[in-house]
Amino acid sequence: MDDDLLEDLLSWKAESATPMNDSGKTLPTAPTNALNSSSPSKEAETYLSIPSDLREELFDYQRDGVQWLYKKHCKARACLLADEMGLGKTVQVCTFLGALYSQKQIKTTIIIVPPTLLPMWTNALEQWGRLDANMVEVVHNDTKGKRTSRWKKLTYGLPCVMLTTYGVLRQDAANMNVVMVDYVVLDEAHLIKDASTQTFKGALALSSRHKIALTGTPFMNSFEDMWSIFKFLDGSILNASRSDFSAISAVLLHGSGSDAGEQNRLRAESELTKLKAAIKPFMLRREKVDVQSVSCVKHDSVVWLSLSEVQRKQYELFLQSRFEENRTSPPNGGEVDEDLSQMDECVSGEGDALTKGGEGGSLVLLTALSQICNHPWFSLTDAGFHASLTNPFQVSCEEAGDIFAGPKLKIALHIITSCINTSHRKCCVFSRTKRMLSMLAVLLEMSSISFTRMDGDITSPTERTRVIREFNEDPQLWVCLLTTQVGGLGVSFHGASCVILMDPSWNPSLDSQAVDRVHRIGQKNQDVLVFRLLTCGTVEEKVYRNQILKSVAAKQSMQRSKEQLPEFHRYFTRIPLRNMFEVGEFDKSLTAAHLELLHSNKVQSFVKDIVKDAPHVCAVSDHGCLMTEVTATVEGESELTKEISTPPKRVAKRSRSLSHTQSPTPRRRLQSPEGD
Repeated sequence: MDDDLLEDLLSWKAESATPMNDSGKTLPTAPTNALNSSSPSKEAETYLSIPSDLREELFDYQRDGVQWLYKKHCKARACLLADEMGLGKTVQVCTFLGALYSQKQIKTTIIIVPPTLLPMWTNALEQWGRLDANMVEVVHNDTKGKRTSRWKKLTYGLPCVMLTTYGVLRQDAANMNVVMVDYVVLDEAHLIKDASTQTFKGALALSSRHKIALTGTPFMNSFEDMWSIFKFLDGSILNASRSDFSAISAVLLHGSGSDAGEQNRLRAESELTKLKAAIKPFMLRREKVDVQSVSCVKHDSVVWLSLSEVQRKQYELFLQSRFEENRTSPPNGGEVDEDLSQMDECVSGEGDALTKGGEGGSLVLLTALSQICNHPWFSLTDAGFHASLTNPFQVSCEEAGDIFAGPKLKIALHIITSCINTSHRKCCVFSRTKRMLSMLAVLLEMSSISFTRMDGDITSPTERTRVIREFNEDPQLWVCLLTTQVGGLGVSFHGASCVILMDPSWNPSLDSQAVDRVHRIGQKNQDVLVFRLLTCGTVEEKVYRNQILKSVAAKQSMQRSKEQLPEFHRYFTRIPLRNMFEVGEFDKSLTAAHLELLHSNKVQSFVKDIVKDAPHVCAVSDHGCLMTEVTATVEGESELTKEISTPPKRVAKRSRSLSHTQSPTPRRRLQSPEGD
């Protein structure tokens, strides 16, 4: 079946006499004029004229992207622009919308973005869309009454662009839906991935003739994330309920592991073929390697660290106290994703994930273990933590040690110092917790290294823009400390050429988003160095293996054709929830050995030189080579996979031996670092 026929079979029908929203409610339509092409004839021109000076500034693939958007516009189809982060999706959409406005083909648009990106979109609509400032209405941080009056502007029949945020969408969905608009655009559309939230429901309620979703990561944590995006665009694209697609998602993930049987693989391949055929006409994705618009190379490495003695005691005794005092064993059964989908929010202290996990729940246990991997000071109260920051090298609590009781801070400071002294590199440091950033800030101050910081405490979009601009432009500002939740969305830190990820996210796309804040169009001539800091034998190692498993599944779902790339290597098996609590060897990484077996000698020598003299470094792996080269199963691989996936025995054994030598530790206080 050729692509054009497939598009006709899968596309939504534009001939409906009366526009409706997804709830079935008939809405009034905004005033329009004779040139409006919301329902164009089949003979309509499918080439969009762009001002010549703008054409010259766009890359070839961006010009192609604008014309692809116009093709979907002429066919009255919703679409997903899923270019890899850093390729200028905002530029393409603003150029496209600006051309439609200049040719009087549309009059009303609602654009929904994270608050951090309001200034960037405002500037892009002016620069690339050539829209008068009076046409762009920013709806944010206003009273309810003022916002209501602003939304009424959509009914006036005057050309306008309403630029707002997801927070406003949650509150104002009904008022935003006063009229059917020409376009609704969602930037960072993966933010509607949870179909149970008011954000998703508000987006679904908006009525428009056309819809565009923008995200470089449509697959965030599972295939179900894609369902939410395509449901917003047009429910007929996937033609499946949420529960039905959840079952399909399970088939796809179970068939992607290295231990998947032949039957599971064939079922997964069949479902994947159907999924790709369904979304292909509506999604455009290009990657940096395809368009070659980013001249710098990304060297993406994993630095494997051993825990300090203080951390080892905390890690083991915490498991002992939880499983012996509560007379429980590690949770049994279930898939990891089913139980831990909120782990990223829990570690960062966001939302109510902590309370949902329950006192002895798997989520709370794994969050606590993740915090121990970061630093022993996460066991301190807020008052104790801030007191320790004032005297970082004084051991106020033997169980927590001093500031260097966490090796990640040592290696991060070592990398930053080396990058500054040897190659004058600026560094962006991402962590899911503000505590890690606060501790590193103390060490940077003591080392006389200039830095700035952006986390959830800075809520003003203008202030965040100022921080980004100063870091990119000030040659004496060496480091930017960022929370993954705030710094990983849509912004550009092209002034940096080094990224340090202090802790792995349960959702691999969050880490990818963070890295691509630096590796993007406009990045300076230096290659980009990425250092992912992971601890051996801990929950972090298992989280990383799950990251790779999910990344393989995501890449397969967006691969354009079998001829383009071979089937990706099935690196690991899915880890049962019970095995997440297994204690491995703290001084070596089985994952590092596994990757070295498959991709030997891939880490560049100059990357190794940066960390070779740093304490607690056990190994360095090349993350960038994963899923980029053909890899066959090699001798010894199955034994390594089996070793790390074996049901846990060491937890109980170690706990019994510890109980004979040490008194039980008090129940560890699970910290919830404030905000993001």
